[in-house]
Amino acid sequence: MKPVKLRKLAVGGAALACGTLFSLAAHGDPPIVDRLPTLRDTVVYETEFATYVDRPPFVQTVKWDHPLIKAAEKAFGSFDAQGNPTAPGIGRSTMSYGDHLKTYGLDEANDWNALKGLYMYWWNKHDASPAEREKQLNGIDRRLARGNYENFVKTLLGEYRDYPFMVKTKLEIVGKHTPVNKKGAQTAPTNQAFLFNDLTGDGYSRLRWILSEVFSARERKLNPNPSRFNYAWGEVGHVCNRVDNSVRPFSHAEMRFIFQTYLQGEGRRFDLDDYERGLQKFIADHCDPSPNGPDLGYLYDFRGDKNFKANWMECNGFIWNSRHYCRLLETQIRKNIDLGALEYFKRPFATRYARSRELMAMYLFYPSEHHEHLRKASERGGGPHLYIDQEDANGDGVADYRLFADHMGSGDLGLESQALPTDRVGAGEVTRKTVATFNRSRFLRNADWGFAGTFNVTSQTRQLFAQEGVFTAQDSDRDATYKLRMSRINQALDRHTNWGPTHMFSTNMFQHNKRYAVRGAYSPIVAMSYEISKSHGFAVGDFPGTHPKEQGKVKWMYFVKFRARDYYDERNLKAGQAINWNRMYLNESSMSNDYYHERALDKFGWIPASDMHTAAYLAEAGGENSYWGPPHGVGMINALDNQ
Repeated sequence: MKPVKLRKLAVGGAALACGTLFSLAAHGDPPIVDRLPTLRDTVVYETEFATYVDRPPFVQTVKWDHPLIKAAEKAFGSFDAQGNPTAPGIGRSTMSYGDHLKTYGLDEANDWNALKGLYMYWWNKHDASPAEREKQLNGIDRRLARGNYENFVKTLLGEYRDYPFMVKTKLEIVGKHTPVNKKGAQTAPTNQAFLFNDLTGDGYSRLRWILSEVFSARERKLNPNPSRFNYAWGEVGHVCNRVDNSVRPFSHAEMRFIFQTYLQGEGRRFDLDDYERGLQKFIADHCDPSPNGPDLGYLYDFRGDKNFKANWMECNGFIWNSRHYCRLLETQIRKNIDLGALEYFKRPFATRYARSRELMAMYLFYPSEHHEHLRKASERGGGPHLYIDQEDANGDGVADYRLFADHMGSGDLGLESQALPTDRVGAGEVTRKTVATFNRSRFLRNADWGFAGTFNVTSQTRQLFAQEGVFTAQDSDRDATYKLRMSRINQALDRHTNWGPTHMFSTNMFQHNKRYAVRGAYSPIVAMSYEISKSHGFAVGDFPGTHPKEQGKVKWMYFVKFRARDYYDERNLKAGQAINWNRMYLNESSMSNDYYHERALDKFGWIPASDMHTAAYLAEAGGENSYWGPPHGVGMINALDNQ
C-alpha cells in the first residue's frame, strides 16, 4: 500500500460539518447485538452511526442526525446566539485528545490544548470590564464544548468501529444518564433504577460518609483479628493489608435504602445494628425479594476520574494500546515505511482486548522461577522494574517481558518518570517462558483462561510448585492449591495497585521512535472502588492543565451496576469456582494485599456495556467537598485525610 500523508487526510476528516444530514440505517436492518469483537471478525465499513475507510481519518462520515448522536450533543452544554451558557454541560471537562487528534482528523483548533492559552489570558485579564471578560470566556467555553463534542463522537466511533453496541451504549449514557449534578439538599430520585441521575452535592457528601461508615463497621465485624497472611510469600507480613473475610458490595436494594434513609432530610447517627435492621425492613417492605431480581440481583462499583474521554471505563492496557497505535501510525507515515499500524484501526476494540489479555496472562502465568521477584509487588515501591513487550513475539497469548530484578521501583510515582533508559530496556533479556503447567489450548478455550487447570497441586505437580514457597509440605493438595491460586492472583492485583515499576515496552517503537517506546503504569485492570469514598480522591484531583472552573472540584464519578452473579471473592476461590475473566469483578480487599487500602473491585480490561450505568459530572455541585455526618454526634470529616 502506498504510504499516505496523514496531515492532508486529517484535514478532510475535520471538514465534516455537524449540520450535514446523513440517512439512518435502512429500515429492517438487524438490531445491534452485544457480542464481543474478535480479530477474526469481518471488517466493519458501515453502521447506523458512521461509515469507515481503512486510512486516516478512518471515520469517513458521521451520521450526525442520528438521534443518539444528536442527544449526546446536549450533554456538552447549551449556549444562546451571543455565546452565553443557557444550560450547564460537560463541554469544559478538559479532555485533550492528544495522540488521537491527527489520526481521527479531529478539531485541533478547538481542543483544550489549543484554547488553554487564550482562555488563561482572559481569565487573568482583570483590567478588562467584568462583562467583556465574561463574554470572552463564555465564547471560548462555547468553542471548547463544540470541539469536545465533535472530537468525542469521532473518537468514540473510531475506537469502537468493530463494537457498534458499545457506541450505542455510550451514546445512550451520555444522552440520558450523564447528569450535571447540582448543589443543594438531596431529593427523592425520580427513577428508582437510575438513582444517581438525581444525586446532588449534599447527597454526594452524605453518600461518601455513610458508605465508608457501613463498610468499615462491617469489615471490623467480619475481621476482628485479621491474620495479615501474605499468600504471595506464604507467610505473614510484607506490607499485607489483606482481610480474611471481605465485605460484599452494596446492592441496588441497599442503595435505595441509603437514598431514602441517610441522604435526605435531617442528619441521622450511624449504628451498624440499627442500620442492618432498617435495611432488612426496607427490603421486605419495598424491594423485589428475588436474589436475581432488579434490587438484590445487582451490585455497585465506582470510578472517580478527573476528565471525560471516549475510552472511559477501560484499563490503562486498553488505553495505552490505543495511543500506541496512533503514534506508531504517525511514525510509519512520517518515515515512509510499511503502515502495519493500519490493522489496528480495522478492529480496534478486538486489538486492545487481545493485547490486554496477553498482558493479564503475563501477570498470571509467569514461570515459577520469577515468583520470588514478582511477588514483591505487594511491598513498598512495587517490586523490581518490569517491562512488558507490546508485541507477543512467539504468539502464545502470553506477553513477553523484561525483568530487571536488581532495579527496584518507587511506588506509583509518575508514569514514565522512573523508567530506565530506553536503550537499557531494549537490551534487556526477554522472557518468553510461562509456568510449566500452562496449556495454550486450555488458555484459549476456557472462560478462566485455564487458570484453575494450570494452578492445581497434585502428587505430580507438588514438587514443581514447591519452589514458589507459598505452601508447606503439611498442606493438603486442596489447601496448597488454594494458596497457590491466591498467591498468583495476589501478585497480579498487587501489581495493578502498586503500578509504578510496571511498564509497556514496544519493540516497534524502539526501532522507529524511541520517545514513545516506553509507557508507564501498564495495567490490564480497570481501577475502581466499591466504597465510593475511596474513589473520591481520583475525582477531585487536578491535572496541570485542568480548566480553571474545574480546579479543586469533584469532576467525574462513573457508576457501574453489575449482576451479583459476576461478583467474586475469597469465598468463591476457596470453593474452587472458576473465574470468568470477561465478566467477573474480583474483591481486592481479600484477594490482594491491598497496599493502599483501596477497597476495590477489580475488573479485567474494560467494563462491559451491560454494566455501564451513570456518568455523573459533579463540578457544578459546588464546594460540598467534605464528608457529611455526625460520626461523634456533630461535625464534619475532611475528605482527604479522614481527620
